[in-house]
Amino acid sequence: NADDSRAAKYFQALKRGSDNENKLNDSYMKKKLGQVVVFGDIIQLFHVKSGKYLTVIPDLLARDERENIRVALTTNG
Repeated sequence: NADDSRAAKYFQALKRGSDNENKLNDSYMKKKLGQVVVFGDIIQLFHVKSGKYLTVIPDLLARDERENIRVALTTNG
């Protein structure tokens, strides 16, 4: 079926993009490891115990403090 084939190709492209982004993030983190964080730096906050990243979800408001945006722990940051 042509639709299934297109969906599979689309999914593969999304997966490749996600894998590439993860590799880029890993290489960036390794490069910055041990350096002092300065204003304007891009950072990723990693929760060691859960093995997840703190992720900002700008389209949603926080559950308790509605004037803030939502954050969550996610596997891919």
